[in-house]
Amino acid sequence: MAKRKNTASPLPTEVYSDYWIWAQRVDRYNYPQPTERCGKWMIYAHISEVDQVWVTIRNAVVGGLLGSSAKVATMMPNPNAVKPDYKVICIYTYDSEDRDDVVRILTSLREDLGILHKAFYKEDNVTLSGNYSFNTKGPVSKYWADYGEIALRKPKGRQA
Repeated sequence: MAKRKNTASPLPTEVYSDYWIWAQRVDRYNYPQPTERCGKWMIYAHISEVDQVWVTIRNAVVGGLLGSSAKVATMMPNPNAVKPDYKVICIYTYDSEDRDDVVRILTSLREDLGILHKAFYKEDNVTLSGNYSFNTKGPVSKYWADYGEIALRKPKGRQA
């Protein structure tokens, strides 16, 4: 594989020593600080497209278009990964109860960036308590949006 020149950070398919690559918003003071109800949009990109999708999302986060930060899974095998050929990209929001901001970020992904993947919104407290789709009965996501859709759907079986 040829070496890339003058890059700000490595690509997900180049990293085998860490689980995640992170991106932070440069203008952090122009976005609210995370609350105890913070969460993230999750999309799953096939490894054949993850580098391109990540660069698009990373640049949008750094430039202040999306939420506070984002991360992407790398090639390091992760015991929480269900499908090894897909890598999760998480785009963080400051508060899952701020529906306007949650929808704004989904809308930006769709309309501004052209990222149409099915998306799942999960609160961080669910992740921090160890609840994942593979080890929890019932849905772990608060919302989801179908391919290309800008709508907050509630997973079947989700109570609140």
